[in-house]
Amino acid sequence: MFYITIDKFWIETTFILFMLFSILGEYKKKEEWGYLEEDSKNSKVFFIFFMPFFLWNALSLIWSWNTLSTLNELNVLVWSLASVYTFSITDRKETALKAIVLGAAVLGICAIIQSMVLFPKLIETFKGKRFAEIASIQSIPFATFLYHNVFGGYMSFVLPLAVYFGIYKKKALFEIATVFILAATILSTSRIAMGISFLFLMGLIVFLIKEKKVKSILHLFVIVVISIILVSILLKTIKEGESGGLTKELGKKANITKSEIKTLNTRTEIWKNAFMAFIAHPAAGVGAGATEFGYRKYFNGGIYTRYTHSLFFKILVELGLIGLASFLIYLTGYFYFSKKRLDNYQYRFIFTSVLCGITFGLMDFSFDMPAHTITFFVLSSMAFSEKKALEFRQEKPERLIVIHRLSKSIPVILITIILLASFMFTARVCLARKSIEIAGVLEENGFIVDAYHTYNGAIKEMPLDNEGYIKSISILKRLYENESDVIKKEILKKTLLSILKQMEKIKDTDSQIYFTIGLCYETLDNEKKAEYYLLKAILYYPSSAHYISEMVRFYLVRGELEKANMWVQAAKPYFDIYRSSKNPVGFYVCKIRDMEAEIEFIKGNKIKSLSILNENLLDVINDKYIISNVKTGLIIPKDRLIAYLKGRVDRFKQ
Repeated sequence: MFYITIDKFWIETTFILFMLFSILGEYKKKEEWGYLEEDSKNSKVFFIFFMPFFLWNALSLIWSWNTLSTLNELNVLVWSLASVYTFSITDRKETALKAIVLGAAVLGICAIIQSMVLFPKLIETFKGKRFAEIASIQSIPFATFLYHNVFGGYMSFVLPLAVYFGIYKKKALFEIATVFILAATILSTSRIAMGISFLFLMGLIVFLIKEKKVKSILHLFVIVVISIILVSILLKTIKEGESGGLTKELGKKANITKSEIKTLNTRTEIWKNAFMAFIAHPAAGVGAGATEFGYRKYFNGGIYTRYTHSLFFKILVELGLIGLASFLIYLTGYFYFSKKRLDNYQYRFIFTSVLCGITFGLMDFSFDMPAHTITFFVLSSMAFSEKKALEFRQEKPERLIVIHRLSKSIPVILITIILLASFMFTARVCLARKSIEIAGVLEENGFIVDAYHTYNGAIKEMPLDNEGYIKSISILKRLYENESDVIKKEILKKTLLSILKQMEKIKDTDSQIYFTIGLCYETLDNEKKAEYYLLKAILYYPSSAHYISEMVRFYLVRGELEKANMWVQAAKPYFDIYRSSKNPVGFYVCKIRDMEAEIEFIKGNKIKSLSILNENLLDVINDKYIISNVKTGLIIPKDRLIAYLKGRVDRFKQ
């Protein structure tokens, strides 16, 4: 992803710095002319409805299953809070709204450049290399978002605002912006985003007909037609090039077939698993941002996801019913105050934008993206402002007295302190992630010791990031296993034990932490602790084929055949789900089946053992399960695996 997206460090830290400069600049201007009084009233109403949700997110740190994830979620809410405050104290609200639209238009242009230039160049660059598959399958543009569907959702979110400035205000620049936003929505291939945009445009046309604004209808029609023509030209150009995946994807999604219903089935399956996670912790959830860790326990082995793909289920899983109630308090305030402002033409479009954003968020994971969350709170905060705040005030009130001015400075001081803390936290998190990425490249290229030191550097930069510990101790384990010198081996053992003690103190409920600790204790011949942590890992991620395969091996090498066979049988209910969902865990399924054959052979059931081996071999030959996947980093040459399994069949026959 180095080649496709800008480093998060620069995006996020620059955003925070600009936010700080904006707040201080606006505050200084308002202080000089005494504007703070009215703005404080406007922001106070917002804070009253926002703070229950914010505080419950903060409190979830106490019971969170992953502290870093919760802090990251809080960090985004801090950015939202600062953005809303900046928006509330500025007189240039319309300029700020225009900036949101133009930013979305620039993202649309970036998406077009990705499709036209970047992706074809990446395919050409990586042809025949390891990342060729990733480059070829990622044909849909996503700009700077995590996923193309969410990118499309953001475009549909901002579309009503763009139409307001382009159609109602008749500003040429925003007419062009609307064209790019509409085009980007189509290019994202998100049917939810396209559906929301279509419903908005239809509703707008009905409204314009009632208002008898024929020129505006024609104006809108021209913009839509230009957008469609632009997309058609782009698709034709892309189709003629090497990367025609986008055209195929759009063509596939244009036809509603039985196969397309699977996407709905997948989404409802995710919601079902999320609901199970919620039922287990109904009151307070698993902690803000910690969906993945709670979700694993109820994951059925289908398509793995870090997100619930719904704002509703995200809040239920992470914050429970209390969290949902706190968010509903905010929405109640929003809709209550919106009623009083719907006579304002500008606010109608802002209100529609917020509705589009919420609607998309209820059906996908857009609220896991900082941009969507921040934009939502900024636009919805307009409901809590006074009517006159919607228009530019030209009269300057009398200067405030010194004591009163100081009291009005408290919010600015607090937000500045919080933003500075956010900057330090964000910088350290991003630097740690970068160190882990660099260490991964070093490890991949054989620089094991350098990779180990870089992972340790990541731990020092952000001790709350569990991946640093997992990667670091995994390298130590490998070095310990391969070391033949007794003295060096003893030094490595002491280092391993030292890090293991640190990892055992981690309060996060992270199955991967438990799994790694278990494997390390097995290497150090502490079977009791190894078994305890391996079982604990499976407890919190029962459908993991990798975990189960290691559990089977653990018992098999120790001659505990009944326990090994028990875990083989525990894995079997997931096999059909792995296959139907194309979950790339086929290698671990193959290992489990191979060990099952070994167990039966040791028991003396040679015919059954051979039958299992032959069935396993045919499964690999016929690609029944996904063995290798470049995105997971697990690359197993099929021919070598087949050769190994044939050798096993021959040996067992003899």
